[in-house]
Formats: sequence, C-alpha cells, structure tokens
Amino acid sequence: METVRFNARRTGILKIPCRPSSVATYLRKLGTMPSLHMLLLALSLVCFKLFSLEVVSRTHLGCQWCMSKDAIPYEFEYLLYLISLHLLSCISRWRVLAVTLRIFVVLAVILTSVDLIVTHEFWVRLTPSELFKFINEIGALGNYLGQLSSDFWLLAGAMLALAFVSAIVVRYLKANQFATSPFFLYGMIGCALAGCEVMEVLKVSEYHDVYLRNSLQAFFSKETSSAPYSKPFESSLQSKSPDGQVCMKGSESKSDVILLVVESLSMFDSALFSGINDWMPEFDAISREGIQFSNFYANGVTTEQGLIALLTGEPPIKRGVPGNAFLEQFSEPVQTLPRMMHDLGYESVFLTTGNLGFVGKGEWLKKIGFDYIEGHDAAFYNGMKRFQFDAAADEALYARAMLELQKKKATTTFMTLETVTTHLPNIDPATGARSPELTYRYADHQLGNFVRRLKSIRFFEHGTLIVTADHRAMVPMSSKEKALYGDWGYARIPFTILGGGLPSGQQQANFSQSDLLPSLKNWLGKGRQCLGQNQGAFLPTASHVPNCIYTNRSYGANNVFVRCSAEDFTIRLNGDDTDFVASLSKSSELINEVHRLRLGMGFQ
Repeated sequence: METVRFNARRTGILKIPCRPSSVATYLRKLGTMPSLHMLLLALSLVCFKLFSLEVVSRTHLGCQWCMSKDAIPYEFEYLLYLISLHLLSCISRWRVLAVTLRIFVVLAVILTSVDLIVTHEFWVRLTPSELFKFINEIGALGNYLGQLSSDFWLLAGAMLALAFVSAIVVRYLKANQFATSPFFLYGMIGCALAGCEVMEVLKVSEYHDVYLRNSLQAFFSKETSSAPYSKPFESSLQSKSPDGQVCMKGSESKSDVILLVVESLSMFDSALFSGINDWMPEFDAISREGIQFSNFYANGVTTEQGLIALLTGEPPIKRGVPGNAFLEQFSEPVQTLPRMMHDLGYESVFLTTGNLGFVGKGEWLKKIGFDYIEGHDAAFYNGMKRFQFDAAADEALYARAMLELQKKKATTTFMTLETVTTHLPNIDPATGARSPELTYRYADHQLGNFVRRLKSIRFFEHGTLIVTADHRAMVPMSSKEKALYGDWGYARIPFTILGGGLPSGQQQANFSQSDLLPSLKNWLGKGRQCLGQNQGAFLPTASHVPNCIYTNRSYGANNVFVRCSAEDFTIRLNGDDTDFVASLSKSSELINEVHRLRLGMGFQ
C-alpha cells in the first residue's frame, strides 16, 4: 500500500518508519521536533506538580499517593487540551490562526509555571483575583524575588532554566506548520477531546480539590461571589426584619489591651490545642495560665480577611461589588474596634514589621480609625535583616512594642501587633533554614520572651494580652486534623487571653474572630450593650454564644460555610440568586444575614 508522505517540519507529525534501518533516522528527526520539546516541557511541569503533591501528602497528610494519585486525571486532561490545540495548529492552512493557537499553548504552559510557583511558595492557586493582587503589589513581589536572588545557585539555576525554556518557545512558534491536513489528525483531536470527557468521570471530589485541579481549571473557574445585587433586591431586603437582638449591661472594666495576631498560627502547631505537633510549648504554657478557647474559628483564610473579622466585627464575606480590592470593600463598616476603643478613652496603635503598602493595608487601617500605625519602614528596624514582605523578625516587633508601651505609660492603650515571621515560606530567622518546625519554634520562643518582659513591667496588673491567628496556615489539612475536626479544621485556630483580672480555664463554646469586637465592647463599655443573634460575647465571661458562625474556605471562594450549633450549612454566593448548597434547610434568615453583611448593613 502506498503511504502518503507529509513534511514533518510542516505538519509537526513524522511518518512512522516501516524498515528497521529507518528507526535511527526517525528518532533523530523526532528529537529535533519543537512540538515534542514543548510537550516534554508541559509534561515536566505536570510531573513537578505530582511530585510536589506527593511530598505534601507524606509531610502534611501522613499518607502516600493520596493527593498525587487523585490529581492525575486533572493533569492528564490538561495535557490533552494542549495536544488538541497543537494538532489544530497543524491542521490550519492560515498562518495567523496557527500561530495564535500555538501562542495559546505557550500561554497555557506559562500560566501553569506561574501557578506552580505561587502554589509552592504561598499555597494559593493563581486565579484572576490573585493575579490582579500580585500585579497591584509589584513592589512587594519584587522584594520577594530580590530575597530569592540572594541565593547565587538558585538565581543561576533560574536564569539557566529561563534561557532553556525561552529557546523551546521560540523554536516552537517559529516552526513551519502549514500543509494539507492529514485526515488522521482529526481523529486524534477527537480522541483527545473524548479523553477529556473520560477524565471528568475519573476525577475525585474531596476537600483538597483546590490543590488537585490543573492550572487552567483553577484560573478559569467562575467567580459567582462577585455577582452584584439588583436594586429591587436591595430594597426588598430592607423590609425584612432580622431576629431580635440580645442586650446586656456593660461591665465598665478598664484594662490596657494588646491584641497579638500571630501569622498562620494553627491548631496543629500546638500540643495543648491539638496534640498533633509540639512546636509551641511556651504558647501552650501561656494558654494554661489564661483562658484557652478550644473551639475558636477564623472567619477568613488570608491575613486581610482575618484583620477584617478581628477589627470590624464582621465576617469577611466578599461583597457583591465586582473589581474592588478586599480591604477596600470593608473601608466603611458599621463599626470598628479602634473607633470603639477610642470612644472608650483608649489610644489605638497598630505595629507590624510587614509592608503596610501590601494590598493597601496601611490606608485601610487609617480609615478604620487607628491613631498610630507603623510598618516595615519604621526607623527602629533600620539595619536589621529582612525576610518575607521586607519584614524584620518577630524579635524586633516585640522589642518595638515594649518601647511603645513604655512611652504610653500614662495612656490607656489598645495595641494590635501583627507578626510576619511564620508566613510562608517559613524561613527560620535563627538559622536561615526553610523549615515550618524551626520557624514556629523561633516564633514561640520570642512570644515567650515577650510575655516575660510584660510580666517584668507588671503589665498584667492593669493589662490584657489576647493571642490568636489571622488564619489557619495555608497548607492542606492533615489526616490527623481531619479526624479531630472534620472539614471545619480549615477554620479552627488557637485563641488565648491572659491577664485582665480574668479567671483562667478552658472555654469550650463556639466563638470566632468577629466576636472580639462585641466582647470587648461588653467588657469595657458601660450602659446597655446589644448584639445580633449571630454575634458572641465572651468577655468578661461567655454571656452570649452566637447562633451561627460564618467562615470562608480557600477551596470554596464562591461559598460561605456556616456552623449553627451542631448543624452545618454551605451557602453559594451569587447576588440575588444566593442560596444553600446541597441542604434541605429553608431558613431564610440564614441567607438574609449573609445578604445584609454583603450589603454593608453589619450584624443586626
């Protein structure tokens, strides 16, 4: 039978030789094909992701092949899409269309590369919202890259890899791929697309989905949480009365207050709170001296979301306002902690070693009422070694806080301290090693030193220290955590109160970050204090437990996860069409509370 011959350089397809003597020649030609090099590049990225997931499975989840195995259908589907695009470019007779399709292939590979870097360093997937955040914070990104470039071998390897990949991309785009189309290419494209459908059936749906999805799926997933409300819907909500408020008499206490927000402090770091790791022995000892909250929840999954909940008393549920930066959406909340404390006669101070320019944090802190704000560029930190976000180590922050406390001896002070050291990628300031355990042990030791200094100046005779996290660490949940807490392990964080004349002990009721504002208001305020049904008050005692707690998850950006006593709900955000997910509940008040929060009405 006569074999139709096609130009390999023009079609990107080589005719398979029938004679053994031709095999060597065929392999040589195959090895010079730009399309094969591009496929191998994409395949190497897939292999890197699967390897990374396997490392995470063994180090965080305590199992083998439990994530990498489940990610294979997602990644195989990604490769099939790339192959389909490439084959379409081989078929096309029009150069512009063929080059455009190949550019799409290249962009998909670049997107995957960036997504892998972002996920590896920060455990977030590259989405349009994350991309815009990084673009807007080009200075902080440049600083981070500058830190990485200080490692000569890492920089040299990165430059060599970039040059190698650039050569592959240029050859791939320049390769002449125009010829009469072989009919079997259509069949190959059909098989590839059919394979994508088969992969859909093989996919596993579970709470690590966000890490299993391929980069294209992660980036192009639909964000219904930005869907706005219609004007008629907003008007109709005004007429719907919430459940009645809970009122009580304020305790009129007086105490200096330090709110210490430890970056990514998680239950699994503490032997006292979880029994999983023993990386925070000094924090555990502090917690035993004070009030230890064993069922406390983070309302958000990022630092800015944690600060919103702690400082505004509202869960950081994304508003129905497309395009606005997250902090900007909460620049005019119903009430804020610094303003409330100011009204009670306190001077409010915010100190961090982090870059306040990142995501507009410094401007937002001013808008919500802090009297004094200080970040990484404070003169006190000049000459100190810097780490992620251009931040000096925790030791420097605590030293700076002690100076500020001494300066404000005659002033009743509310001070918020935000640490940075334990932010990913977990670089231990003492050794320079990348190690979560060493980093948290360092942070724990510095926290212990800080408490000892506070005791030495008798701070606890007139002051209170509140220690918690901004959010749970942005890493997958281990099998031990899941066994202890279920899916809600993604929202559980430690919370401890020391001093203030408050009795020590364990508090087991459910509270969250958004309950801090009403709790301090009830403890320090006077007169009649009223709360919504979904607000809690745990100071000076647990006088009101919230009916429901509203939280976010990193794997469900379009959803709000609600815990009401022993019952859990998931609500999908979609403007007027916001509704329950897979729930028989028809409680309209749960949904209406979400609507009111998203429309800036606060808890009512």
